Amino acid sequence: MRTIKEAHIASGKRYEEIKTFRNLHKTEYLNTIAKLMGYTTIEEVFNDGWPITELEKYSDEASKIVWGDLIPKTNWRFPCRELANELLITLYGSLKAYSKMPNTVNRKVKKMGDTMEATYGYRNPGQSPEHKEAMKKGSNCKNPFSTKEFKFRSYIRGKTCKPGDEEKFKEYCKKVERLTELNRELVPFDGKCYYTGIPIFRYDGNKKVNRNDYNMATLDHKISVLGGFMRGLSPEIVSSIDNLCWCSKYFNSFKESKCEDEIRLSGMIERFNEVLEELNNESN
Repeated sequence: MRTIKEAHIASGKRYEEIKTFRNLHKTEYLNTIAKLMGYTTIEEVFNDGWPITELEKYSDEASKIVWGDLIPKTNWRFPCRELANELLITLYGSLKAYSKMPNTVNRKVKKMGDTMEATYGYRNPGQSPEHKEAMKKGSNCKNPFSTKEFKFRSYIRGKTCKPGDEEKFKEYCKKVERLTELNRELVPFDGKCYYTGIPIFRYDGNKKVNRNDYNMATLDHKISVLGGFMRGLSPEIVSSIDNLCWCSKYFNSFKESKCEDEIRLSGMIERFNEVLEELNNESN
């Protein structure tokens, strides 16, 4: 019986043997797949835009043809995807470049069309009777957001300032940040999150403390910086002691750029505490 060391040595020799065989016969192997697909060389297959998933269907058969009985006790197969990717990079410079080749794109589109036709009876959703009927009904409907909605989407949702005000908001943030730092040590700290009431602690510079701990305290603006900007409040008001509080780092990540009145009205605090209690009970 071999020792573990002897087995490892034998395994290493086996790997080198397989690797050498792979490098010697990889072109023969890929060309064998091409012949099984009705082509002469693998380059012709790629020039016609076939995806590697199609090549993999012939991988086992090609492995048996090329491998044969040279080393009959192995269940090793040629790594089709790995070898095909190597060749594609050599031929086209990158896999991305191959995916953008006209024949590759056309073959993908054709396959999607064939699937749609087999499943629904038409080659793309625009040909469906439902879509054509909807287009007729909505042809006279004017949508002012049709081309500009994406640009204003985050602003409408209250997540960013209005497009065009970016520089003003940037200067506003800098001033709020500078004034907030001046008031940081003046904000009362009672060891509890201002919103949820859970225990929190302030980071004291100890490197052993996990700075991602959800109980760590962070200084928060009750009226957020974005909220203050959009409501027309001065940086002095937003950074004032009355508008600052200590809250848990984790809850602050949920609050994002919302203001205190918004999160209290939405019930976010209650839902946060409810879920936190359930998770604590599960862990106990």
